[in-house]
Amino acid sequence: MKSKILYSLGLAALFLSSAAECATNEPGGGSSGGAKATNGGNKLTDNFKGYEARVDIPFEGETAEVLVKFTGFAANAHAKAGISALQIKDWATAKSEFTQAIVAKPNSTPYHFALGVAAEASGDFALARKEYVEANRIKGGGGHAESLSGLKRLDARQGK
Repeated sequence: MKSKILYSLGLAALFLSSAAECATNEPGGGSSGGAKATNGGNKLTDNFKGYEARVDIPFEGETAEVLVKFTGFAANAHAKAGISALQIKDWATAKSEFTQAIVAKPNSTPYHFALGVAAEASGDFALARKEYVEANRIKGGGGHAESLSGLKRLDARQGK
């Protein structure tokens, strides 16, 4: 009985959390992501709220933890596989899967951002820059905050 009660409470909390996240996402599907310094590992979450991976990117002698998260829309199979690949630090597979996800949904800010993160983590800074720029272009307005952070990291690497 106790586990059923906890499960029910978990679903209610999950529903409320998911509804709040959906309300803040971009129209037509959203993502959220961010970065902070950490020494933690990568994590994968697959639940009603969406799919996410925390990616540790070496930066200036420390580690920048970058969150790649798909919420508020149905991520395609390639995007889900890309998240799984990020979780286990399989950068080549992540780049391949996100590239295929973009073929299916070329105007997806979250997919371009995710490919940028995979590229940056693998050391492919030219591709990372291209994808962060594309995520900003698609987002419009003030740009995609997480992609702007990625571009700042890349600029710092190049001494800009």
